[in-house]
Amino acid sequence: MIEKKLSAYLQSRMPEAEELEIAKLSRGVYGASRETFLFEVNWKEGGARKTQSMVLRRDPPTGLLDHISRDIEFRILKCLEGTGIPAPKVLCCETDPAILQRPFLLMERKDGFVNQSFQKFAASNPELRHQIAEGFVAILARIHNLDWQARGLDFLGVPQGPRDYAKQEIAKWEAIMEKVKLEPDPILTEALIWLKSNMPPAKETCLVHGDYKLDNVMYQKNQIVAIFDWEMATLGDPHDDLGWVCTRYYEVDGLLNGLMEREWFLRRYQELSGRKVNPAAVKFWQVFSNVKMAAITLTGAQRYISGASRKNILALLPLLMPKLHRDIIELLGW
Repeated sequence: MIEKKLSAYLQSRMPEAEELEIAKLSRGVYGASRETFLFEVNWKEGGARKTQSMVLRRDPPTGLLDHISRDIEFRILKCLEGTGIPAPKVLCCETDPAILQRPFLLMERKDGFVNQSFQKFAASNPELRHQIAEGFVAILARIHNLDWQARGLDFLGVPQGPRDYAKQEIAKWEAIMEKVKLEPDPILTEALIWLKSNMPPAKETCLVHGDYKLDNVMYQKNQIVAIFDWEMATLGDPHDDLGWVCTRYYEVDGLLNGLMEREWFLRRYQELSGRKVNPAAVKFWQVFSNVKMAAITLTGAQRYISGASRKNILALLPLLMPKLHRDIIELLGW
């Protein structure tokens, strides 16, 4: 059904295309926040045969990040074109539910490999692991150093005071967690109290990816070719992304994201970005990142328990809550 509707939609947007057909349509197996479909479009134009590989990212009936709209993600990716940041090129955004039931994005398909979460990257190849780690940090520095004003990203909302961003993010994720909590959680409650009392002033505002992790990275040989999942991007404190990377949630064998040591990551980021890292701010945003991940995890569990989703991965997410609790406890010295 989706293949027929998608073909009709593309034909309406490509009136010059003749004999247009969808081929090799398959459902992506990774990701819990959006439905992903991979396919090829074949058509004839000006007597020549043409083919383009595409990705469709559609909102699920219910998901982990319902507060984020496709048009915002589309605008972010459009603003990143031509910046040297390896984000996928978006082709169109459709919000009319009459097309494919729910909003979706169409984007170019990149060729490469994506490492799954909770695995040590290139366990038998430390040289490759170091090369990807270098690219991982260099691209994060590039994201933070982007002239977001010149790229027109101010539509994301510009914090007006040094603590406004922290206040905004705490309030947003606390509200989400309040809606989906399954039972009282004293550790998360105390973490929120600590966060509200220890907000570090941001010295600058930059583009924050919001979900910068290895399984949102595609690589080919020893080069990173794409950074995915920009749906949580904001304008705020760069330490937010640093804290997210530093959480122990995705740590494997003592390596952040199964990729690199914490001390090396922060030192290399400082060298490549040209900004001084504030350890207290990294700690604050690492505590926050555990609360944020808890809100996402509990959202998934609530969706599954309520019957809104039958995705088994959502049922398994609560099993990872102890990792979030442990990180908070150790960070705050309880």
